[in-house]
Amino acid sequence: MKIIRYFVTVVIIVCMAFMITACGSGSKTDENSGEQSQGNAAQSTNSDLDVGENLKWPTDSMGNLPGLKGKISAVLKDDSTGQCTVAFSEMAKEDAQAYIAEMKKRGYTGELSVADEESLIHSGKAANGSTAVFTYNVTAKEGTISFGTGDASGQSATAVDMTDAASWPENYMEGVPELVGRIVDVVNDNNKSVTVSLEHVDKAIFEDYIKLLKLNGFTKDVDESTSVSSSDFRAYNAKGEWVNACLNIVEGNNTATITMEKPAQ
Repeated sequence: MKIIRYFVTVVIIVCMAFMITACGSGSKTDENSGEQSQGNAAQSTNSDLDVGENLKWPTDSMGNLPGLKGKISAVLKDDSTGQCTVAFSEMAKEDAQAYIAEMKKRGYTGELSVADEESLIHSGKAANGSTAVFTYNVTAKEGTISFGTGDASGQSATAVDMTDAASWPENYMEGVPELVGRIVDVVNDNNKSVTVSLEHVDKAIFEDYIKLLKLNGFTKDVDESTSVSSSDFRAYNAKGEWVNACLNIVEGNNTATITMEKPAQ
């Protein structure tokens, strides 16, 4: 059920973005007929929303991501950030699984990837700084795919070396998954605590990472703060385990640290 709630949260966020963009804007009309055209577009200064039944895949706004099998019901573009989100429906689970596999082949790895009976979620970052987040609900057969050039969070779109200098401590704390980014250092203090340092961490992926930590049970004594230059999250779970996820927003290379501490025996 945790993953279901996470999926619903993602969909709500996308819908809210659609609603905010649409406020105060008119519908796109055919200049010749004056009738409303296929796909109602709401425009703001930098964003463009298109909603309809037979929308086309926005090739120019989705980087190297391929078109998907399913009906596209909405497309939200933001030219100022280089981000685009596509909402789709009527996609078979097998096609969703195949799409995630294709994302990985095209370089969107180092990922946050979750699958259960109700949901499929995958996010990754390519070597050029571009990011992609795919969410799918098995029962509803619908979901979203978002693409970002990497410029929105101050990340460079030029190719960077994403080879980890150390390995993520996978067996140390079950509820703390690997964060997308390049691992530059791992410090283990006699197995009482472990701190992982990363670079090239996308802000949007970090925000989704915090949501996943909460869904994984880190909801006790929460201490959370955000600013223009940083984001910090600290919390305990029911086992008494503690996590501190911190993002430092630096132009060209966001850095992050994930510290995990186990309760005293």
